[in-house]
Amino acid sequence: LVRAYGANRGAPHPLRLSFSALDEASLHPDMLHRDLARWDCQRVGERADVRWPADELVWLSPDAGEPLSTLDPDVTYVVSGLVDRSVVSGRSLERSRAAGGRAVRLPLR
Repeated sequence: LVRAYGANRGAPHPLRLSFSALDEASLHPDMLHRDLARWDCQRVGERADVRWPADELVWLSPDAGEPLSTLDPDVTYVVSGLVDRSVVSGRSLERSRAAGGRAVRLPLR
């Protein structure tokens, strides 16, 4: 989270960041409540699929077939698992489908 926030702050055109599912975070609760409170971002307790309508969500998943080609300012992009200790293949794609959202992958291979 710290790296993502720092990279965004230094970007020529920073994005509006929202960190969600903070009520479910258990790895670093002290950092989430102390440090995140000072950051210029939106802090949301519930999961992204609860907070935003499904048609406004696009999940970034390495397992998605479609690459992300352009950013849409009217869409909320979900990057999940930033603090996961282990990688579970297909999890973010599964979450996007369960939420009724669209999934794309970063254009890397």
